[in-house]
Amino acid sequence: MSPLRAAFFCSVTFALLACGKDDDSTKATPVPASQNSPPLATSRFAATGWPEDAGPVVVLPGSTHDEVRLVLPDLTDNTLSDTSSFELDSLPNSAISLFSPGRSPVPVTVVAGESEESPRGCKTWPTARISAYPGDGWKVGLAAGAAGPLPLSGWGPALMNDSSEAAREVVSMAAFSRTDSTFRGVPFGIRFLYRIELGSSRVIIADALRRINTEANVREEHVLLIAERQRGEKEYALAFRETQRGREDEVRVPEILSAVLLGENRRPAIFASLEYSEGARLLLVERLSASKWVLRWRSAYAGC
Repeated sequence: MSPLRAAFFCSVTFALLACGKDDDSTKATPVPASQNSPPLATSRFAATGWPEDAGPVVVLPGSTHDEVRLVLPDLTDNTLSDTSSFELDSLPNSAISLFSPGRSPVPVTVVAGESEESPRGCKTWPTARISAYPGDGWKVGLAAGAAGPLPLSGWGPALMNDSSEAAREVVSMAAFSRTDSTFRGVPFGIRFLYRIELGSSRVIIADALRRINTEANVREEHVLLIAERQRGEKEYALAFRETQRGREDEVRVPEILSAVLLGENRRPAIFASLEYSEGARLLLVERLSASKWVLRWRSAYAGC
């Protein structure tokens, strides 16, 4: 169990009953190019939705202090499965910023990149070495300059009343999500609860969890929520929700890696992971406007 799974709100349980969209999108009409116009360049990230201004790689901790894993955001599940080697020639001497909740970014340099053999039937990201030991606690890294820090905090004792109010609202919002009838009536608890201050608004990020402790078939439902409240408002507005359900040993468990100000215009964004029993994939959730966050990118799955 990761440290975030044992977050300080895991003991808080609220007994609320659960009540039991696809948006149409308008396709852009292509504009014919003139005969003398150069062909339009297609983004290498077009298939995955990764933003160009976020850099070419996402860095995760490796198995040793000087090793990192390199998540390549242009790869999908299918292309990662079909890739037997990775082109990493451009990575040596690349400057990287490592982010973690509540800490300043740590600058490092990639000094060598290498591909490694995956166990049969499994897919792993390539690894690299970095120039110096960055300390423990960092969660995700990006190319230097691609993002700035965005403080992500829990609630301390002085703000316990505020945190209890936020937790109640999280549970209320989770209870109105679409649910498997199996979970109907089962109360939610809070696994983790974070906050971000954005000028005139406060953002909360939480995982609402409930379990069915049936012998030999323990099931869990995780509702990852982002909600936002403007200054002067009494209630939070739901801004993002993603639900995962399944057997305890199969369910995809969300973890928050870091919050950043991403890209050229420094958009508030959250990096999260979905932890499977034998692997994981990353999520990038961006703020579009007040109380509206969207899933911008989902990495390929790495694992067995």
